[in-house]
Amino acid sequence: MPRSRGAILTSDIDRLVEKLAEEVGKREEEVRREINRLRKRWGVSELGALLALADRMGVKLMRTGEEKPGRVTLDEAISRGLQSFDTEFIVVRVSDPAKTRSGGKMVTLVVGDETRSAALVAFDEAVETLEELEEGDVVRARNLTVSSFRNSPQLVVTRETELEVVGSEEDPNRIIERNISEVKHGEYVRVRGVVASEPVDTGERVYFWLSDETGSTRVNLWGEEAERALDLDYGDGVIVEGWVSTRGDHPTINILRTQGRVEPAEVSIKPAIRKRVEELGKGDVAEVSGVIVAVYARRRYYEACPTCGRAMRKGECPEHGAVEPERRPVLNVVVDDGTGTVRTVFFGEHAVEFAGYETTREYLEADESDIEKRLLGESVSVVLRVRGEGVVEDYDAVALRARILNEEDFKREIPILVRELKGEESEGEEAE
Repeated sequence: MPRSRGAILTSDIDRLVEKLAEEVGKREEEVRREINRLRKRWGVSELGALLALADRMGVKLMRTGEEKPGRVTLDEAISRGLQSFDTEFIVVRVSDPAKTRSGGKMVTLVVGDETRSAALVAFDEAVETLEELEEGDVVRARNLTVSSFRNSPQLVVTRETELEVVGSEEDPNRIIERNISEVKHGEYVRVRGVVASEPVDTGERVYFWLSDETGSTRVNLWGEEAERALDLDYGDGVIVEGWVSTRGDHPTINILRTQGRVEPAEVSIKPAIRKRVEELGKGDVAEVSGVIVAVYARRRYYEACPTCGRAMRKGECPEHGAVEPERRPVLNVVVDDGTGTVRTVFFGEHAVEFAGYETTREYLEADESDIEKRLLGESVSVVLRVRGEGVVEDYDAVALRARILNEEDFKREIPILVRELKGEESEGEEAE
């Protein structure tokens, strides 16, 4: 069975290569060599390079038996992987042309309609077509093409593409405004939420967790926006703009050096919803209060890449290859709130601070029994991100923020617990 490439199959590409070779009077091997050359030059997908080559040669490609559809939405075009379609969109963000690695030109705009947003890309001669567009322009487009870059969909302008400005949108931001639960892979989005973890600087990028009423997502930042993000505090209200990538069911918003931003904003959202362990689910960012019933301090560091902080595998970083590793602290504890257990892991400075040590060296050199003595039996409040079910415990999670509760905390907790108990009693009475 042919391997799927979204809406494009390997067999489709094979037929298109055969058709292009036939149209220009070349052997398929020659066409494939040229496709591979363009892929290396631009860093694009096989389909994108094929379409660019066909455009240069003046050949219009279409899958066997496929006729050009009428005007379609962006979501329909991308989900079907259409190679020639007409649509209408709003220009949301414009940017200056950039140089490709080969010395050519390219420009990327953010466009969208009522169904989704996407990148609109032009290369070399086609760049001039997009330079005339402005934010808020309503554009009617003919003969656009769907391609992909680093597994994200994009719309490509070719020589046959025709663009006509037919109106103006006063508020283009509305096209990209989303709740976290609504974002789609490959979209450019604008999300209002609250910072749910302290920003972390890996040396290569900065990241933090963002929450709203519908869920949570990780935000990755590079460049100047990354530097500014380090000033954010837990609980700050922000508006985040960036490109969405998804791995499994988990979205990430990426703020690149040239596109994306973080702005302060007034929000009335809590950084994390207070939950009992029995109410947790995979992907949740929640606040849990309970007692530490186990401390696993025998393994208290992992070997990490000094550049990106990722765990080393057999002496190599998955991203940077063979590098000299550094030891980064780690601490695992089990928290029980009476309804269930959650194994919670602390990384880096969070592990050192939570265990009550001044320096990383003190923590790494401490006796296992000393760490257990400091933490075992303590009542804690932890903001955590649930990774899934635990091997033995009910859940496995990463700590984003935590503190050991004191007498003043207990005074505040008692009224909350009383309200929760009364709520359960009233629900039980209604059920009867």
